[in-house]
Amino acid sequence: ARRPGQTIRQTDMLVSDVLSPSPLGSWRFSGFLGQRIDAVLTARLLEAGNRERIHAETVDAFRKRVDDRMNPNSGLWQGEFWGKYILSAIAACAYTGDRDLEAFVADSTRQLIATQREDGYIGTYDESGFVCLRPGGTNWNVWCRKYTLWGLIEAWELTGNDDALKAACGMLDHLMTEVGPDAPTDICRTGTFNGLASTSILTPVIKLYGHTARQRYLDYALYIVDQWGKHPDGPPDIFRKGLTNIPVHTWFPNSGGWAKSYEFVSCLEGLLELYRVTGEEDYLRCVKNVHAMLAQWERAPIGSISFNDKFVGANRLINLLSEVCDAVYWNRLSLQLLRLTGDPAYADEIERTLLNTLVPGANPDGTWALRRLRSSHEHVPAPQHCKLEHHQCCVNNLPRGLIQAAEAALMQRNGGVAVLLYSPGKGKVELPTGQTIQVQIDGDSARSGHVTVTLNPDCQTAFPLALRIPQWSAVTSLSTGGKCRKLAVPPDGWHVIERVWGPGDTVELQFDMRARMSTFDPSLIAGDEKLIGWANGQWANLKNMLPNAPPHSVTLADAIPQGPAVLVERGPLVLASDARVPGTPTVPHPLPEMPDQPPTLEAIPPPSGIAQAYIAHFEGIDSPIPLCDFPSAGNTWDQRTSRFSMWLPVNSSAST
Repeated sequence: ARRPGQTIRQTDMLVSDVLSPSPLGSWRFSGFLGQRIDAVLTARLLEAGNRERIHAETVDAFRKRVDDRMNPNSGLWQGEFWGKYILSAIAACAYTGDRDLEAFVADSTRQLIATQREDGYIGTYDESGFVCLRPGGTNWNVWCRKYTLWGLIEAWELTGNDDALKAACGMLDHLMTEVGPDAPTDICRTGTFNGLASTSILTPVIKLYGHTARQRYLDYALYIVDQWGKHPDGPPDIFRKGLTNIPVHTWFPNSGGWAKSYEFVSCLEGLLELYRVTGEEDYLRCVKNVHAMLAQWERAPIGSISFNDKFVGANRLINLLSEVCDAVYWNRLSLQLLRLTGDPAYADEIERTLLNTLVPGANPDGTWALRRLRSSHEHVPAPQHCKLEHHQCCVNNLPRGLIQAAEAALMQRNGGVAVLLYSPGKGKVELPTGQTIQVQIDGDSARSGHVTVTLNPDCQTAFPLALRIPQWSAVTSLSTGGKCRKLAVPPDGWHVIERVWGPGDTVELQFDMRARMSTFDPSLIAGDEKLIGWANGQWANLKNMLPNAPPHSVTLADAIPQGPAVLVERGPLVLASDARVPGTPTVPHPLPEMPDQPPTLEAIPPPSGIAQAYIAHFEGIDSPIPLCDFPSAGNTWDQRTSRFSMWLPVNSSAST
């Protein structure tokens, strides 16, 4: 691996994408997914009155600088919210084309720059050098600066205001006098979680290097990666350990001190940015390895990762507790790997997480988000953070997480068009020849499974059309040019049609919408009563802390026993029982025995608040089981009205 001070040849400055996304705004979702995204964007970013109220708190935090003055020996994280909010606003501006939003970003950036000190510091800590933990406290100083730096860089990319780039350089130069190889403190000695959060500043540092070509910024990025291996009591050596195939939760005995999923995955994204500017293949190999390990050990059926924001081998636990921020950054990582490798398996990950975790992450009107998704009973709404009224980390990250799916929907591949997500919408791809191909998708792989892809080149044009065939669709019917064929999932996940395409040409797809069944295997964690007890305690103890919250929560007695259970999926969606679906006798709904095969599904009219509803008929089990789509399950955030469960526990005596 490269080390600080080593120069980079110009030919090493960029690693080309195998799959090239169109600029954000080239694709717009419609249908159910589009409506959910639009609801969140309208409520949090597009409606001017709401936007001004939400935004005012973010800039005020930099004027007041009270993060280190509210609690003894502690530093809070009001400073993260300007960056997170403005990054979502920038993405929403590109996605929607809203010019008012662009003007808002420009004005907000000017307000932030006005708080910059002469030495370059921009932050919400009165004592900028307070970067290390003090007894009994927390510290998020460098973490907050990460999001401020990132927001300034992307604001410059959007507006072209050079003052934003100048301010970003000034604040990073100042940070390097306080934290770094020539500063009093090493970065792995700073902040909460043994420096893990602080080192995730890697991504914007490399982005700033990419825009300025200043060697000191690349050196600082390389220093951060090198520091992972310098402090045995700090975060793990992500880079070197990542080159092994050892599950992340086993890297150190006490994962509680460092295995914070959100920050860890953000570090991996930074490592991929470093790969882009250095060409160091081991960086890519590390991230691919870790992604595979996390998918195997931490990723739940709904696409979330970890348990309560910690890597503990979470898919061995039946009671799920998943953070929305983890899912946002998991999808960011999957998108980067999709672009760099061209492997559509990463699009399978994006689709699963998008539809089953990010979509239900917001309430129906889009005004607020969840802190944690549970697998049953009742989700956990996000509490307000840091004595602010309108902000919480998941609430601010979710809009950006939803929008980034548009970058994965339609791409350019091998000189042609690649279709990766099959939610309805329309957009365009520019080919290397400069010709633009308009693309429209009608139908929905998450509903009927019938999808029509319509291509509209300006004239008769020869190019390859690459269609991702989802891993969940065992048999896909494809019709085009008057010919129909049935497809199994190809070894590489792609079905490519090379021909001359004309305006209005179509490809029709019917995905396999038969129910699939997976089972929970309690033997994966048999005997580890300490982990099970800890997890169930965490699962039960998180409460709805919003004002006027329902006067109740789940209890330890509600936790589903760590025993055999069945989960049903249809297309890209997980299904769940929900008390609102007619005929539901009890939730969780127990099965008298372990089924031999998946059920047949009978669609029924969904009740209010639910998008899809079914009756599941298991062979050999007399009573049918009402189910709904997991994104709708529990979406009142109140188990008195929408108690739910994605697992169908199996009677233990019948399953042995």
